[in-house]
Order: sequence, then structure tokens, then C-alpha cells
Amino acid sequence: MSDEPVTIVDRDVLKVLSADTRVDILKALSEGKRMPSWVARKLGKSDATIVEHLKALEKAGLVHKTSAPGKRWVFYSLTDKGEGMVGRGNRRLVIVIALSILVVFAGASMFAHYSLPPGGIIGSDQLKRFSSYSELEAFVRDSSSSYGGVFGMSRTTTLGESAAAPAATSGATAQDANKADDHSQTNVQIAGVDEADIVKNDGRYIYVASGYGSAVAIVDAYPAETAKVVSNFTVDGTVSGLFVDGDRLVVIFNNYTYGPAPLTGIGAMIDIMPRYSGSSYTVVRTYDITDRANPAVVKESSVEGSYYDSRMIGSYVYLIAQKSIYYGGGSIAMPSVRTAGAERAVAASEIYYSPYQDSSYTFTTVLAENVQDASAAASTKTLLLGYSESMYVSPYSIYLVSQKRMDYKQVFDRIVDEVILPSVPADVQAKITVIRDSSSNVYDKENQIQQALQDYYGTLGPEEGAAVVSAMEARYQSVYAGIAKDYEKTVVHRIAIAGAEITYVASGEVPGTVLNQFSMDESADGHLRIATTSGQWAGTGSTTNNMYVLDPTLNVVGSLEDLAAGERIYSVRFIDNRAYMVTFRQIDPLFVIDLSDPQAPAVLGYLKVPGVSDYLHPYDDTHVIGVGREADAQGHVLGVKLSLFDATDVANPTEISKYVVSGDWSWSEASYEHKAFLFSRDKQLLVIPVQLTDNNGTDYTSWQGVYVFNVNLQDGITLKGRVTHANETAAQGKDMPYYYNPQVRRSLYIDNVLYTVSDSLVKANDLASLAEIITVQLPSSEPIYHVMGGTASGSAGVEVAVAAK
Repeated sequence: MSDEPVTIVDRDVLKVLSADTRVDILKALSEGKRMPSWVARKLGKSDATIVEHLKALEKAGLVHKTSAPGKRWVFYSLTDKGEGMVGRGNRRLVIVIALSILVVFAGASMFAHYSLPPGGIIGSDQLKRFSSYSELEAFVRDSSSSYGGVFGMSRTTTLGESAAAPAATSGATAQDANKADDHSQTNVQIAGVDEADIVKNDGRYIYVASGYGSAVAIVDAYPAETAKVVSNFTVDGTVSGLFVDGDRLVVIFNNYTYGPAPLTGIGAMIDIMPRYSGSSYTVVRTYDITDRANPAVVKESSVEGSYYDSRMIGSYVYLIAQKSIYYGGGSIAMPSVRTAGAERAVAASEIYYSPYQDSSYTFTTVLAENVQDASAAASTKTLLLGYSESMYVSPYSIYLVSQKRMDYKQVFDRIVDEVILPSVPADVQAKITVIRDSSSNVYDKENQIQQALQDYYGTLGPEEGAAVVSAMEARYQSVYAGIAKDYEKTVVHRIAIAGAEITYVASGEVPGTVLNQFSMDESADGHLRIATTSGQWAGTGSTTNNMYVLDPTLNVVGSLEDLAAGERIYSVRFIDNRAYMVTFRQIDPLFVIDLSDPQAPAVLGYLKVPGVSDYLHPYDDTHVIGVGREADAQGHVLGVKLSLFDATDVANPTEISKYVVSGDWSWSEASYEHKAFLFSRDKQLLVIPVQLTDNNGTDYTSWQGVYVFNVNLQDGITLKGRVTHANETAAQGKDMPYYYNPQVRRSLYIDNVLYTVSDSLVKANDLASLAEIITVQLPSSEPIYHVMGGTASGSAGVEVAVAAK
């Protein structure tokens, strides 16, 4: 494995890659040409968010967009410039912040050679509210100036809407009591906190949202022998997820509007082509599904911004949408919300904000919707925060997490004041001080200081010049520790939720960055436990891993730092007062951490085995299932691997069973999407989707479907069989690539029947024998795209009429 750092001296590229998600996209595309939806699923982001990041990467010349011949599907791949950033295979991209002034005397690569020292909380950024629009605008303007005049990014999207195929005819009547007592539910992080997904079931009906479009189908699935589609409808946007609460179906989707944007200034005075702009709205639409054959809209609310995530607790849906700010000196468009049929712009005086500066501010709106009470208006709260990278929700709190990095100007000032000025004589100091204090932007100052240093070095002999550089390097090493400690932090905002009440509580910060929602957990007494990796930006061998415990006001009360130096966190799972944490570089250390004392988290034991677990799932209180990839002794990642870990002896955890998928290459969506993971300890059942490729020496063969396992503590993990949808789709003569419509995305069970779901089919198989019972064809739905002045779609259809009650 090669972990060589990549030094970026192109300022435009540096700005584009300031968002971690874009770095992750480049690494994902190093696997080959992919659709945006594939990247979104791999990274656990919304399609709209990924499309916006891809547009920025395309503008920077790092990715290239193509369309499949004869198809409307869009694919992205790395350009030569992009490949130069990440390479191929398992190379890890490390961005090295390169100050050009350091190239002269020390070399920008010095940023890659020193580890981030341990550190605790530096301070708490308590949120405030703006008093007026002018105060908000001044805050954004001042923040913008510290980032070289570039602030935020536009998050419009290229996705659009399409009509689905006509609704299936059905003789279904109102729902009866013919439901199974035993059925699976969406695999969620916290019991009682439901998560939106593209497939839901209630013990009789299966609700399926197209993974790429606007269609929703309801399948009467129980008993399996008579399964059929009873209704199918479309929404005016791209479906992000579903919730089901009794006779209420909640559909969350993004609606996009495009049109000519008004020109201002000189653009309005000269004859140029009009420019286009768009707005994105996240919509929560609630249907009465008492009669599954005739869903009817009873309620709808929307928030301006792209869908980020959502949860359902009881009958309340909590939704988070983000609207990024693009500030170029003009007015700032305030976000709007629509509840109870009325739309309004959020006033600046309603908006909470965090006082530290950021380069990618968003208006983050939290909406609470009671889906059972059709007359109750949704409540909302809007905050101005950095772009949220992850979210954790307990039954009582929403924790929004963003990255906080020292801005470029602060780094520049510290290097000048603490490294350069003390290393040069008084006359050169005076010149550099004038440059530093000038009104030029930081990049121009860099160039001018670099020239002043070059002029100074030209007056020195070789030995004297070497001595000056050596002294400057020594100062830099000393200053670096302070910069590294302050450079990269995770900012956490806690929002209390109780029914319709949304209350900002506190904010705080810890060193390092989080991986995903499973990096956080709220204990029974209200403490937040959070696992982070520090030093990823600084290069190979510099990373360390940490566990912090924060009190309910988000002050750090306990810490465990510097675990697994040179590795990073790949998965975390909290079970009561224990945390299981996997780090990886060449082997897979599984740490068992005791959190019973909030002020003194401690490692109880650890296990090192080949491979890495990307997702951990509780089997019971002392056993954990891992889903990830096998690896050889050099750390080269191989095929999909399942592990069963035993932590009964916490000082000596063991891997008591494992299964590695055979084939030249394999991958599972369950590695990064926990909702694709189906497990029942009572049924000794484990199901994950798998995609694999084999090379027989002359060509490649591919397979996609689910692997079905028996799991217990006596026999470990054993393969029971496989189920695929690809053959059925091919038999119907559909000209679809194997990774598209036939791709099995979810699995579930009702009684003793296993159901697998793709965009094309719902298939039922007997759980005992895996014999096929029935296959239900879903109405087709193609991806949807926006074109200037309208929408385009590859499929024609009729939208089901739904009347508001």
C-alpha cells in the first residue's frame, strides 16, 4: 500500500478540496467510472449533495462527466489531473497544505512529517442569534474576506423529475388485520429512533422508493404466494427516503426548480445570454394509506435546501435540510419554509450562529412534523453552521457535527510572526511587516514575502544561507505543534427535541474528525461519547485516534487519546458502557473501551487480525459482528469479509469465526450503508448484498445479489445460499447493466419468508430452503434530469392523483 502525501500548490484545487467529502469522492472514483448515485451510496450522502460536489470537482478539472452510449445516465471518472491526486488501487490521498513561502526555506512537505499532538477542548463556541439582516451580512462578509474572497458554494443540482409508469391495477380494498406478527424493521443505530430508508415494511405491505427517481410502490407482500403491487405513484422530485407510522406513509424528497436568473450590474446593461439558477426544497409529504390502493395526501411541509438526514421518534419526523450560502458581495438569500400551506422566509433575527469563521457556511434547518395530526403545523429552527458532515440522534437530542479548521490567514500570520520574522535581520523584518500588514489578499502577500526572502538569501554566502535556513526550520518545528493542535477539530452542536419543541442547547469541540454517525453515542445520563481521528491532513504516519466524553453542555470531561498511531478509525459501535472501535492500516485492531466512568475512559483490551471492519453490529452484549474486507499482511484490501468477535474476556477479545467472499473482487453496500444489513439473532439470520467479479483469464463475469448466512455462537458464520435478481431481469429482455435495475439493495423478512428488493423486483424466497416463492415486477422508473427550462426523463407515465384531505 502506498500512502505518499500529495502536495497541492494549485490554490484553486486547494480550495475545491477543502471539503472532506470531495476528497472522499476522488478516492471513490479511483475505483473506476461511476454514477453519482453509486458514489452517494458509498459515502452515505444524498444524491443532490454528491452531484454538487462533483460539479465543483469537474470545474477544477479533477473529474470528467460522460454519458452512456444511447442512455441518459451520467457517469463520472477521474481526469489525468484527478488521478495524479489519488492514483489507483488502495493509495490514500493526503492533502498537504502548502504555503508557497515555506517552499523557499523549509519545503511544504514539512507539514507531512509531524504528528498532531494530543489535546483537549480549546473552548466552546456557544451559538448566538443575529439581531438583524445587516449583522448577518456583515458576519458573512467578514468571514468571506479571511478566505481570499471565496466563500461557500452554490448547491443547485442537475437532478430533475420524471413520471413513473402507470399505476398497477389492483382490486385491493382497505387494509385488514392480515399482518404477520414477526417481521424485520429497518436496521437503525438507536432503538426507538427510526431512520428513513428506500424500503419499509409493516408486516404485510412493503413500501419501495425508486433508488434513482420519483416513484413509490406499495406491495401487498403477505402472504407471499399472492404478493402483488397494489398502488404506485410519483412525487415531483427525487425520493430520499420513507417512513411508515401505522396508516401514515411519509415520503421525503427533494424538489428542484430552475429558470433564468435576473442579471444585475453590467450584465443587465449588455447583450449577453441569460444565466440560469435553481432552488432546492426538501419536502415532507404525508399520505393516508388506510386504503393502500389509494394513497391520499393529508399533509405537506417543506424547507429550502438539500435533504441531509432525518429521523422518526414516535409520530414525529425530524428532518434536517441544508442551504449553502454563496456570497460574492451581493445580498444573501434567506431560506424559506412552508408549513400549514403558508410559505415564509426565515428572518435573520431567528437564526442562530456560531461565532468562529468557516469556509462553507450553510443555513441548517431542523423541522419537526407530527405525521398523525394533519392540522398541526410543523415547527422549524434555522442555524448558520459549517457544512454538517455527520449527525447522531438519540431519543432526546440531535447532534450536528461539522469540521472546524484553522483558516489559511491564521496559518500565514503565525508562520510569518513566529518563524520568518525572528529569522531575518531588522531591515528585512521591516519589509515583511509592511507586506503582512498591507490590504493585499493573503496570496499576494505570500508572493511578495517570498520575493523579499529570495532577495535576502541572494546577499548571503552558501554557509550563512544554510545556517539561516537551519534556524528557520528549527523554529518551524516548534511552531508546527501549536498549528497542528489547533488546525483540525470537530464542532458539535446539541439540539434538544421533544415532540414539536426544537431547542438549541449547547455547542463544543474536540480534536480530530469523526467518521460517521456511529462515531457518537449518548449515554443514559446524557453524556456524549465521540470517537475521532486526528492528523489525517498531515500525512502518512501522523494519525492518532481518540475517545472523548462530553457532558450535556458539551464540555469535555474525559478523554482517551493517541490510540493506534499511524492508523485511522474505520468503524465504531457503542453498546451500553462499552465502545468497540476498529482502526486500520495494515491489520485490523479491534479495541474494546470501557466508558462506565465518564471521566476516565480506558482500553480494556484489543485484538489484531488481518482485514478491516467497516461496520460493526451487536450480536449480544459481548459479541459483535463485523462487515468489511479481508486484507493480506501488507494491508492490501481483498474481498468482502464477515467476522464474529467475542469480547467475553475483555482483555483478550477473539475472532471466533469469519467468512470471506470468494472471487477476484467483491464489495458490499452493507460496508457503508447499515440499512442494507439484515440480522436476526432469533432466526440465526444474516443477509448482506454482495457484488463480485471474477476473471477467468479471457473475460470478466459479474454477479450481484444477496448472501444469506446462518449465524450463531456455536457454528459461527456459515453460508446458507445466494439470491439474485439479475437473471430475471435478463430473461425479460431488459437492456439494463447488471449494476443498475437488478441490483438488490435491501432485504427483509416477514414470518419465514425472505424478501429481496431491487429497483426492478421484489422477490420472495422461503427462509428455510431459499426456494423461490414469487417474483413481483415493480413499475419501471428511470433516473431523472433537469434541462434548461424543463425536465427530461427516459420513461413516460401517469402520476397517481392524490387529493389532500
